[in-house]
Amino acid sequence: MKMIQYFINMMLLFAVAAGSISDFNCGGGGVPNFDHLLFVQQHPEGVCYANPSCVLPQTSNIWTIHGLWPSELGTEGPNFCGDSSTVFNISLLEDIIADLESSWPSLEDRYSQTFWSHEWCKHGTCARYDSYLNTEYKFFSSALKLYEQYNFGDILLHYNIKPTNSTGYKSDSFYSAFNDAIHVKPLLECKYLKDQNRQILYQISICINKSLKPTPCDASIYKRSSCWTTEDIYYYSRF
Repeated sequence: MKMIQYFINMMLLFAVAAGSISDFNCGGGGVPNFDHLLFVQQHPEGVCYANPSCVLPQTSNIWTIHGLWPSELGTEGPNFCGDSSTVFNISLLEDIIADLESSWPSLEDRYSQTFWSHEWCKHGTCARYDSYLNTEYKFFSSALKLYEQYNFGDILLHYNIKPTNSTGYKSDSFYSAFNDAIHVKPLLECKYLKDQNRQILYQISICINKSLKPTPCDASIYKRSSCWTTEDIYYYSRF
């Protein structure tokens, strides 16, 4: 599998070098005001459940990066802070392509460039006004470092919260694990399976300050949660 992924990466880079894949323009004109960032990881088994077009990673039951999103208190965004000269250039990420493929893959298709370009254009162009994230390379490499430091699957496993399709967990189990491990409350996101009358976890976010350290979120963030705290949360394994 590693050899196959190597050839995919090399084909992508050769295509860029040959000019067959053009830069993605990131114009939008959003205003880059933000107070913190949301570091978002997704659980592919939850995202892809009952979605036949979804592409699961080769490794089962891992968490992968969804994004690093600037966020302003009391609202969502900002988004799309580029101008007509702002582009996404895949060749700038050559040194970390393999890590991005394993830690930040698209769940929509096997080629993740479009996903990465979307994340850079929508979120990275606003985050670049933070000195820690002021280039395309810094934005993506910083997210990879955060993933290494704060891998949500590892946090849950350490507190004996394991993927299973037979038993649900109380929301407090997730909150306690994160509070004990990194001293912040996570934002939990679930989807409801009507045919099974249960909710399954598919995404978790934490707030990160502009120095790229975990920080408490403001109350408005938790209003976005789609998990019912009164019901068990199922953390599905590979199906």
